[in-house]
Amino acid sequence: MAGIHDFGYKYLFSNRTIFRQLLETFVPEAWVKEANFEAAETLDKSYITDHFKETESDLL
Repeated sequence: MAGIHDFGYKYLFSNRTIFRQLLETFVPEAWVKEANFEAAETLDKSYITDHFKETESDLL
C-alpha cells in the first residue's frame, strides 16, 4: 500500500522544474550545479522480480 505522502512526492519529483528547484535549494553539492536537468527523463520504476513479485524501486 502506498504511504500517505507517496503521491505528493511522486508529483513533486515528476515535475522537472520543481525537481530542479528542490535540488538546487536543499542539496549543497557541486554535482547539482553540473546536472543537465534538460536531459532528465521519467523512468518506470515498477518491475517484476525473478520470483514474479511486482515491486517498485525508490531510486533509479
